[in-house]
Amino acid sequence: TDKSNTIFLYSNGTPPAVDFYANGLFTTTLPGGASNQAVGTSISTQIAALNWAKVRIAKPTYTYDQIYALIQKTATPTSNSKVKLGYIINSNGATNG
Repeated sequence: TDKSNTIFLYSNGTPPAVDFYANGLFTTTLPGGASNQAVGTSISTQIAALNWAKVRIAKPTYTYDQIYALIQKTATPTSNSKVKLGYIINSNGATNG
């Protein structure tokens, strides 16, 4: 998703192929200290994994299915002109849920 939590129009993930979306825009620091905008699936996949791990650490006794259900329950709705309804992982909501 972009800064406003809208699914990027070029996203190739459409329901039912995608369960959750994650931020796909992130500022990275390069060797030497320069910064660069990372955009797309290559960064959103890592952010989704990080969010899942954050919930897993906060809820260590939860099974896979329980974590999935918690993320699903606390996800933030999003959309674009191609995807009418998708869900962004809300790890803060899930860790506090």
